[in-house]
Amino acid sequence: MKSPQGKLCCSYADGHRTEYDMKENQYWVPINEVWMPVPPEVVIYDQGNPFTEAVVWYNPTLVNGKPSGSYTILCFVPGGGS
Repeated sequence: MKSPQGKLCCSYADGHRTEYDMKENQYWVPINEVWMPVPPEVVIYDQGNPFTEAVVWYNPTLVNGKPSGSYTILCFVPGGGS
């Protein structure tokens, strides 16, 4: 999987099935029970989704090599086979 920017998201196995919400024309997903906005540039519309649920790929944000408690969303595929 690649983001619309051409960055690799890894494989489906690395994604996390998730619920999502729409607020002010932007997707939001919960990561460790904290709702985060999905950057529009990482939403994938053209590669399909074999799951009925949405899938999000993210990495922990590191500060001085240690997890900071926040996350960087790499890619997001809306649910429903979008």
